Amino acid sequence: MTIPVLLTRPSRSVLFPTHPHIRLTQIETHHKMFRSSRSSSPDDSYVYNTSRRSSSTDWSDRSCKDLTDDRTRNLWRCMLYLQEHYACYHSARIDVAMEAGDESDYYMPSRFIIDTLNESVIDTLPDQAWELLNQFLHP
Repeated sequence: MTIPVLLTRPSRSVLFPTHPHIRLTQIETHHKMFRSSRSSSPDDSYVYNTSRRSSSTDWSDRSCKDLTDDRTRNLWRCMLYLQEHYACYHSARIDVAMEAGDESDYYMPSRFIIDTLNESVIDTLPDQAWELLNQFLHP
């Protein structure tokens, strides 16, 4: 008699946090630091959002083109972390990388594509997530 075996695949939330190459503690530390340092004043939030949108025309200061390979890889891992928590990127490549778990680095796109993906979330990424992303863009 054969016993059927149910093959299930762990969800992304199970795969991603156990990713051996992602330093979640570093990312989470940045996230907690900025969350605790943010003012809860609505005026501050408005000023920050306005300045972020107005600076979106000058993307060069947010580009990863001058980052080293290691820093670009860390930025990519941060983007995967943000995707896990905010589902902010609409990209098949990121979706595949999320499903790849331990092999997500193999799906890292070129710096131009990373910049394009980050540019696409300028106005939609929550402030806390944007501040975290900036930590990897401006080490």
